[in-house]
This record gives sequence, C-alpha cells and structure tokens, in this order.
Amino acid sequence: MISDFGESYYDHVCLIMHEKDVLDLELNGKSHMTNLRKWWYDWFLLSYTDERAQSFYTSTHALRMERAKQFYIYKNSIHPLSKFRKFWDYFIVLIVLVNMLIFYHSTSITYGNWEWQTYIFNVGLDFILFFDIYINMRTGYIHDDSKRIILNSRKALIYYSSTKLFAHALGSIPLQGLMFLRYGPNINCDICKANKFVVVLELLCIFRFYRLYDATSRWGMDKRCIKTCCCLKFLRISILGSMSMVIYMHLSDIIAVLTVILTGELDSRSYYASVLDLKYGSDTPPPNSVFYCLEFARICKSFLLFSFSLIPRAYFPDKMTALVAYLIAMIFYMWSIVECYIFLSFIKFSQEQMVTCVDRTMTLVRWRKLSDGFSKKLTRYFSFNMTKLTVTEQQNGLYKSLPKSLKRDIAISCYSRMVLRIPYFAEWPTEVIEEIVMVLKEEIYLEGDVVAEASVPSDGLIIVVVGVLAIYSIRNEEMGHLIDGDYFCELCLVTDREIRMSSVVAITPCKLLFLEKITFRKLMRQYPDLFYDLKKALNAKYSSQRRATVDPMPIKYI
Repeated sequence: MISDFGESYYDHVCLIMHEKDVLDLELNGKSHMTNLRKWWYDWFLLSYTDERAQSFYTSTHALRMERAKQFYIYKNSIHPLSKFRKFWDYFIVLIVLVNMLIFYHSTSITYGNWEWQTYIFNVGLDFILFFDIYINMRTGYIHDDSKRIILNSRKALIYYSSTKLFAHALGSIPLQGLMFLRYGPNINCDICKANKFVVVLELLCIFRFYRLYDATSRWGMDKRCIKTCCCLKFLRISILGSMSMVIYMHLSDIIAVLTVILTGELDSRSYYASVLDLKYGSDTPPPNSVFYCLEFARICKSFLLFSFSLIPRAYFPDKMTALVAYLIAMIFYMWSIVECYIFLSFIKFSQEQMVTCVDRTMTLVRWRKLSDGFSKKLTRYFSFNMTKLTVTEQQNGLYKSLPKSLKRDIAISCYSRMVLRIPYFAEWPTEVIEEIVMVLKEEIYLEGDVVAEASVPSDGLIIVVVGVLAIYSIRNEEMGHLIDGDYFCELCLVTDREIRMSSVVAITPCKLLFLEKITFRKLMRQYPDLFYDLKKALNAKYSSQRRATVDPMPIKYI
C-alpha cells in the first residue's frame, strides 16, 4: 500500500507543525521581550489548562490547532476559554460587588458618611464596568446548537448585541459619576440624598445584579473536579442570594423614602422610622458599625423568619416585606437542594461506575497474578477520557434503556461528519453514510501499541478520532504522524491483495473507528454504483502515485 495514507480531510492553506505550539513556532528566541510577548498572546489564546475545553476539544492536538487558528486568523479576538477570560470573570464579580455596596453606602441616609474622596474610587469601578462591555465584544461565544466556539469578530459582536448588550449597558451606567456631577463634594449631604434623582439612580443600580448573575454563570463548569465544582456552585448561590437580599431590603427603604417625599409622613411603627430615630433622634448617634450590624441582622433573619422590627408591634408593610424576603430566600434554598441532587446523582451514577469498574478489573489482575507492567497499562487505560465515556455508556442504566432509534441518532450525530469529510464519501447520500456509521467499531489503543503492522494485509478503513499515531516505514524510519480526523488503509475496501507498506504505532492514547472491509462490501451490495466509483477513484489515485515514485512518499504535516 502506498504510504500516503496520512492525507487528512482538513483543508489548510499553510503547513503547521502540530507537535509544537503556535507561539513556539512564531516567537523564537529567549529574550525577555520574546517571553513577554509569548505570555501576552498566551493570556488571550485558548488555555491548555481550562477544564471546560475537554467538552469542545478531545485531544491536546485539537487544542494546538485551535490556538493556531486563533493566532493566525482571529488574533484580535479573546477566546472564551482563555486564561484572561477566566481571570476576568472572577475579577468582574468582585468589581460589581464592591461597586454596588459602595454606591448603596453613598446613597443611604442611615449609614455614616465617608470622606467624599473615598467615593472617587467607585467612579473608577464604574469605568471598569463600562470597559467590560468592550471585553465582551471582543470575546468569542459558544454556539449552543452546534457546540462550537465562534471567534469571528463580526459574528461575536452581533451575538453579543442581540443577547446581552442592552442589559450590560443598563448595568454599566456610571451612577457614582452622575452623583458627583450633580453634587460634587456635597455628595455626603443627607438632605441631598432624599430626592427623586437619587432614587432613580438606586433603581438603575438593580440592573447590576444581572451583571453579577452573568459573570458567575460559568462557575462550576468543570465536572471533573467534584469538590471545586461544588464549592463554586454554592459560592455562586451564596453571593447571588446575599446580594438579592441586599437589593430587596434597599428597595424597601427606597419606597419608604419616596413615601416621605410624596406625603411628608412616615409611620413611627415602621422599621425605617425606627432606624432614622436611632440615627438622628439624639445628639450622640451610635457608631456606624451599629447600623451595619442592624442591616446584616435584618438580612440574615429574612432567611429564617417573616418579621423584623425594633419595636414589639411590627408595622404591617414591614411584615409583608419580610414575608416576600423569606420567599426569595426559599428560591435560593430550593436552588441549593437542586444542586445537591445534581452532584449526588453525578457522583452516584458516573464516578461510582468508574471506580467500581476499575476496582473489579484490578481485583481480576491480582487473581490472575498478572505483572505489574500490565497493571500500570490498565491504569493508563482507565485514565484516558475516551475510556471513561465508553465505560459510562456500557454501565449507565439510563443509556441502556434508550430505544435503538435514539442510540442510532447519537452514533450518527457523533461520527457522520467524520465520515463525510473523507473525500471519497463526501458526496454520498445521507442514508448510505448513516448505514456506514452504524457498522463502525470503536477501538482504543494506548501509548506504544501497534495499530497496523507492515507487510500484513489490511482488514478495513481506520479513522483517527482522538490521539496521535506515528508512521514507520519497512526500514523502521519514522515518516510522519496521523492526527485527529486522519484516515488510512482505505485501499483495502476495494482490493483483496493489498499489503501495508508502513506500520502505525500509537504515540498517545488513541480512539479509532474501524470499518471492516467485509462488512463494508456486504453493505455496498445494495449500492454497486457507489462501490465501483469508489474503487475507480482509489485505483486512479494510487496508480498515479506508484508511477510517480517507488519508495514510500513522506507524509504531509497538516
């Protein structure tokens, strides 16, 4: 067989050495400036260490290819799974929290006043929130239907503008800056704060809660580390629950202020009137820490009881406020229960299956008294991500209970595109491709395993799903590599006496798809025209290559 079976279905306009990262290829040298540039570009490219990348890229090679595509084509875009984006998501949460708390402090007439220079810091936080809009415009997005990451700047801008831009713009209005523009150094004046202008600003601040919700939406997406995922999920619930309660309690105070502005009166039994009397009813008001503790106790009690007041007979509107606050707290309680159920189910039906399978296999190894080398090989096998997927599918009761039609749809969805990208099958009817997919067999090879041996007839077409394989000539010379999506031994599908001229060895753990030639020919009895067209195309290709050279051709890197 001609050794040019490394041809890939990918179409590239340039040659890429896939064994090296794109930054190592393009930024040579060891100077401080070169290292700084590498660090800068790596900050915005797809991160190798982001756990969420496992859901979109099945191998290290796929990660390298994505980084190269972004560097050459979409250099001005920020990858949603980059180190910078991960840092920024955590950073913007802190910025929103601090900004909202400082703003609420600056607009409250019950808290003690800080120096007006202190609020200048919050104006800088307003600018960071506005700058976050630009960051989001430059960041790619995840297409929900195809589960692909889109880095095209124009498409990313359209997607962001049609989904989040309006809410983010409302949540980025420089509220503290507007207060400074109106009041200047008199921003601490309590009389100035009790007006409709400040009330409107406080109502606009509520939209920043969406910024908080959106920035934390990516927390806990790493399903491989259960502890980290669980902690982030419950940290998110705690932050959103606490801030929603702060916003709601502040909203009740805004209503009390509006009542005073419109009617000039405030019921002495209300909680807000009690706090104002405590603040302004004596010549020596208590320290500011007392009001902080009162607000904190008010929020915490809303998670447990319906009412809160400084006097025995609670004001009825305060009771209703506490009741609604308790109902809001119940929403977050239920959210916590749902998250607990999800994680317990994940541990019970996924991790437990894997642990049980590994334990039983190792017990069998000990009973059979197999060597330690074989045990280490089994350990590498079970640590391979594709192995975990296979074990889960075979042992998961829910997957087993699916009807054959759904399992067929799953297989077609997973592998039909890989078959269609092979040039010989690209224009075949959809129903034929589906039948081919259903007869494919999945096989896993570990590092160092011989996938195909030279001077031996081939049994069928092999497609690389995940992994890197090395090609060796009969003289044991390394000729190149096969990567995700490559295929080889296709000539055996239409010939009977084809002999392999090269060996293929797995460099990394690999998952392969095997199309047995006997099964393929039985299937092709229903489509003789397609079979003879395939045979003609393959014979024409390899006949021209035999005329061009006698020795095996070097494989192309792509």
